[in-house]
Amino acid sequence: IPAEKWWGVCPLLIKSAFDVEQINSIEGWPTLEDTVELACDEDAESRLITYTEKEGFQVQLGPFENEDVEALVNGEEVEDGLKWSLLVNDVDRFLPSVSDWIDEAFEFIPHWRRDDGQISIANEGGGIGPHVDNYDVFLIQTAGRRKWKVGTKLMPVGEEYKRLMPGLDVRVLDEPKSEDDADFE
Repeated sequence: IPAEKWWGVCPLLIKSAFDVEQINSIEGWPTLEDTVELACDEDAESRLITYTEKEGFQVQLGPFENEDVEALVNGEEVEDGLKWSLLVNDVDRFLPSVSDWIDEAFEFIPHWRRDDGQISIANEGGGIGPHVDNYDVFLIQTAGRRKWKVGTKLMPVGEEYKRLMPGLDVRVLDEPKSEDDADFE
């Protein structure tokens, strides 16, 4: 894949770029329990994005209470139709296994271009809504099933701001314009 065709020019979706079984077998690789624990850690940056037809998208910032996150993950006391996604940033700062893997898998990217390793967990249909990432993102799905929609061209900042849904605490676009859908398992 020629870098000059894609890097900073156009989004690129590559399914199965990494061996998920190999990643999950790494000693110290984060489990669901580790992710829940980090979401409750006051030193970790976490957020919960929820969506219902009535309320639309909402965001809550962590740290969270362990019981609340476990209830959400286990499907307890979740209102009908609630879609959610829990995200934890800077996981590589807390878990050396993630930091080491990022260094190895992305050695072709200079350190100054790297930001953080993020983990997300979600219920079926959960997500963070259509949005624009203004930086390079590498999504590596290691469990579950998720539908990703990836645009095929860069969106100018002006267009992004025109399309943001008003009155939300998160940056969600009004209508996704995605030509490249992918189901990942």
